[in-house]
Order: sequence, then structure tokens, then C-alpha cells
Amino acid sequence: MLAKHREKADALLELVQDVCSLSQVVGSGPLRDVWLLRYLIGFKYDTKLAAEKFRIMLRYRKRYGLDDIRRQMEKGMKPSDFPGFDLHQSAFKSTFDLCSGRSRDGSPVAVEVTPRFDFETLFSIDHAVADRYLMHTM
Repeated sequence: MLAKHREKADALLELVQDVCSLSQVVGSGPLRDVWLLRYLIGFKYDTKLAAEKFRIMLRYRKRYGLDDIRRQMEKGMKPSDFPGFDLHQSAFKSTFDLCSGRSRDGSPVAVEVTPRFDFETLFSIDHAVADRYLMHTM
């Protein structure tokens, strides 16, 4: 697919080349062309609009350290290590549970337990901690 749209991808790359160094995950490396194609498709092959949105995305990743978070996860960081994990988990009264099996006549049966939340606890979490936790879960 990239070969089919190589001309547009090259035009987009030329427009964003100066900011590609902001992200080692997105702006360079083997996935760079995939990201460029993703933005071209998402913005209907309008290279100027795709370039503008690509620049915004790269600045966002840089500002919030998303590449650093990704590197930490590649090194083995677990969700329980995320900042604010314990605070967020304490707000869940139950976890999603799926029990499946078969009825007496062999028909499939699935039972779901709907999660319950302690909204007071969720809303009492400091916004900076909640934002950082959200960045780690994206």
C-alpha cells in the first residue's frame, strides 16, 4: 500500500522532516512510513493537513514523554508500576469477570459481572496523577 502512495508519503515526509527528530518511535525508525501513511489516509491524502496534524501529534508525544513511557514498557514496566495505579484500582469495587461454559444441553453460556466504581474515590484523585496514569494506559 505504501508503494502505491509513495509520492504522497514522500511529499508529507518533506513537510515534516524538520520535526521528525522529536520522536524516535514515530518520527524515525522502521515504523515512520507506516505513521506517515496512517496520517495520509486519515486526512484523505491532503498532505498539508496531514503534515499539520502530524506535527501536533509529535509535539504532544514530546510534551508528555510518551516515547519515554513506551521505552519503559519495552523494558518490562507492568501496569501495576504505572503512577497512580493503586489509587485508580482502589476505586474499582469489582473487576470485569467473564465466566463461560456450557449448559446441560451443551449450549454456550457466558456470565458477565458488570464493574462497579467508587466515583467519589475516582474524583478525589489529583488531576496530575490521573493524567499521568492516563498517559501510561494509552
